[in-house]
Amino acid sequence: MVNTNWLLSDVIYRSLRCRFCITVFLSLGVVSCSDQTLTATQSTEQSGETAAEKLVGEALTLIDRENHSEPEDPCDLSNNWKYGVLSRLSRAMELDPAGTATIIDSPDVYDELASLGTVFEKWRLAIPRQWNSVGINELMTDREWWPYRNEFPPSWVETRRDGSVVRVDFLGEETALGSWQIDGEDIIMSIPASGSLPLRVNSIRYAFDQGKSWFFVAALETDSTDAQLPWSNPLIVGPRSGDCGDYNF
Repeated sequence: MVNTNWLLSDVIYRSLRCRFCITVFLSLGVVSCSDQTLTATQSTEQSGETAAEKLVGEALTLIDRENHSEPEDPCDLSNNWKYGVLSRLSRAMELDPAGTATIIDSPDVYDELASLGTVFEKWRLAIPRQWNSVGINELMTDREWWPYRNEFPPSWVETRRDGSVVRVDFLGEETALGSWQIDGEDIIMSIPASGSLPLRVNSIRYAFDQGKSWFFVAALETDSTDAQLPWSNPLIVGPRSGDCGDYNF
């Protein structure tokens, strides 16, 4: 029996790897790809490729061009090609969430993107979705949350498997803050200074390169304007958090 799922995955992967997926149907039925023959808009129209598929194709092309090299400065986002990949994937997810997720989850494409390492894993956690208790539990368990705008010296908040919430500073010293539990689509934080506080997970944009590019991060935030939080609202999990020292969110 032919494995049609594998065949579909291979077709998706091969078509996206073609730069901008420019498809030219010649009279003999030959299909070819070119970087220069058509503009990106024309190529999308003539190949039947959607804008989201084009963006995923560009992301895969960028990985190939950089040959999986490690950026000199991982926290210089404007010059870090990995964040260029995440920016294109984020824009694709915004245009077509379901279609892009299907492409990304196809085995060959996923393996290629997973080669980016932890930045892709954290981005994958942060993309928009209908959050349920299972997804929230994965996001919250043994996770480092960084303030969107950190202060010096830097510190972060850890939500641990045992339900505890702890602040950790750059020297590794810990301060107990309270506990967390899941209630439907909310996370309930019990903080002595604030009482029982409902928090919600949202996917938000993090802009870089003077606002010309952005990628998704997961934000843990409250709508309450009166809450006395022991951290700056919101807390963030995303590709940059935990990897850039003083330059974290």
